[in-house]
Amino acid sequence: MMTFSGTSAHFLRCDLQTHSPLEPEFTPGVDHKSASAVKDAAKRFVDAAVDAGLDAIAVTDHNSTAFIEPLRSATAGRLVIFPGIEVSAADGYHVLCLFDPDTPIKTLQSLLIKLGIEGGKERQPDGAVRLADARWTFGEVLNEVDMCGGICIAPHVRRDNGLLRSAMAGEIRVRNWLTPLLLGVEDDRIELKPGRFADDCMLNTRDSYRHSVAIRSLVDHHASARTYCSVL
Repeated sequence: MMTFSGTSAHFLRCDLQTHSPLEPEFTPGVDHKSASAVKDAAKRFVDAAVDAGLDAIAVTDHNSTAFIEPLRSATAGRLVIFPGIEVSAADGYHVLCLFDPDTPIKTLQSLLIKLGIEGGKERQPDGAVRLADARWTFGEVLNEVDMCGGICIAPHVRRDNGLLRSAMAGEIRVRNWLTPLLLGVEDDRIELKPGRFADDCMLNTRDSYRHSVAIRSLVDHHASARTYCSVL
């Protein structure tokens, strides 16, 4: 595990949203019932991250923690693993919930249960990701994750189920965008042009969405595309 000394800033290359081959959408997938197949997949996953020059990754499968421990076992100190999950709030918006590297898996599993997502019920019968129970809107999920010691990032903000894409009452969206409990937003748009709603939000120039501290964009690599994870 990497260690630092002194008081100067240290910059790490991270991917804060990765999905494992245990996800149904992953092709080719891995037989989750085969311990040896999962172990091999975790090793290859870590090797790929290290080969890409990453210092840390967050594993954020939808409603599932199944790949976290295999990844932890496969790192051999070569890579920092932030345990996480991607949750679909009751109002449809996605939330990345990330935790310190040494956080017990039980903490994440207890969070999922509280949100109404029990083990074995991560998906609907048709394969769709299960939403959190009705009371767990985007803002309430952020509050609960904070209580559990985690942080939240809004992923793919201008795509489906993203904070700046889907319909949401303007006042509610502004409140969710400006809450101090939202630590970052992920955007795959490289070139931003003033005058477009989502671009103005990302540029921190839209009055009602303006943060007191300018948004700083961090380049990340996700799903073979350059992704900006902006720290708020």
